[in-house]
Amino acid sequence: VIFDFQGEYMSSSLVNGSGETFLECAKAKVLDASDGIEVNPLEIPVDPHSGKKQNYMKTVYQVAASLTKIFGLGDIQHAILRDSINQTYIQNGFIVTNKATWENQVPSLSQVWDILKQREENEGGNVRNLNLRIQPLFETGVFIDTPDSQGFEEIFKQTSIIRLSNLATPELMVAVSRFVLQKIYSDMLAKGPSSDLRVFVVIDEAHKLSYEETLTELIREARKYGVGILLASQSVKDFDRIVFDIVGTKVSLQLEGDDAKIMA
Repeated sequence: VIFDFQGEYMSSSLVNGSGETFLECAKAKVLDASDGIEVNPLEIPVDPHSGKKQNYMKTVYQVAASLTKIFGLGDIQHAILRDSINQTYIQNGFIVTNKATWENQVPSLSQVWDILKQREENEGGNVRNLNLRIQPLFETGVFIDTPDSQGFEEIFKQTSIIRLSNLATPELMVAVSRFVLQKIYSDMLAKGPSSDLRVFVVIDEAHKLSYEETLTELIREARKYGVGILLASQSVKDFDRIVFDIVGTKVSLQLEGDDAKIMA
């Protein structure tokens, strides 16, 4: 699964000595994120030990924290977003103290947007500023309201290039990457440990994601669950320390100054 931030992997100019494109050599399928991704960011992960859904509040806090980081939100905006996400679960019958309700139909992002727009009408101010920042996430249709889990499984059946270069903003590119990685991570945990390689994730321009908590958690546990990860970027400083501690193979080209010292 290749995260293509610049449309390079699908380029007709990326050819080998025989004139074959990367798409032809890898027999790759392109999934354009701007057409919609079969992922619901509000999906609740399954606890691999019990086989049941985890506490939905974990998803509320994680999604709110990720979007706050991606869109550069302030503390008050973060709190408004987190509360609005929580309200969508409550609308769908989720109750923190009732685990049976955690198996309910999860809300969609459009429900969050409906609540935020309603709050803007009633409260104005901070909610309006929040909505202006995160509007592309909801109005571009990137995340399909009723995703087909089988549709997402298709990306594992062949080399898949997730085209991000067609998205409207850099923030959307990071958001899509983050939630697709979360889906891979959740799927990995649900299927359990594996000594066989199930999926290999390739992230070029890794500086866009390397400090994202989802990626660092994936790196920590990937090998046990049959997930390989390749990260590439221009500078050593683009990588979280956990990358150097955990990743088994490192390839460095010419480095100078502080970058050389860090790599050494």
